[in-house]
Amino acid sequence: MILVATYLAIFAAGPLVFVILTRPKPSLDRFVLHSAAAFGFLVAASLLWQQPGQAAMVGALLSLWLGWVVMSVAAVQAVWLRGQRGEIWRWSATLGATTTVVPWFGLSLTLI
Repeated sequence: MILVATYLAIFAAGPLVFVILTRPKPSLDRFVLHSAAAFGFLVAASLLWQQPGQAAMVGALLSLWLGWVVMSVAAVQAVWLRGQRGEIWRWSATLGATTTVVPWFGLSLTLI
């Protein structure tokens, strides 16, 4: 039951975090910040993965997922920084928000 609740919460939280992080006007500084944050989450996940215990494993998975979400934000902002507006902005935002839940499909498939 807890896995189902977590799964549903992530399906709401992922796109919400994505929208919050992409709401400010894109800039090179934000792109660098989000890229560094994604790398930081990856480092945190690898450090947590080496620790024993279920809490460390959950923390590592959460860090990996947050790194993925922030990396998706950085990728969309990179597209937006190219200066093209219109359809490309809408499509990149839609696809970016959709990518935030992709890792959970893999997790659910490994738990079946």
